Amino acid sequence: MDDEEIIELFFARSELAIRELDNKYGKICHNLSYNIVQNRQDAE
Repeated sequence: MDDEEIIELFFARSELAIRELDNKYGKICHNLSYNIVQNRQDAE
């Protein structure tokens, strides 16, 4: 799903938007936060 479709889901207040956002960017965000804090539990 592309970003524009995800944004449309947010404007429609759909809970699917959060799942799709996590599917697309969750791993990237987790890796970034882990690199900052160097602790898996804190990164979550």
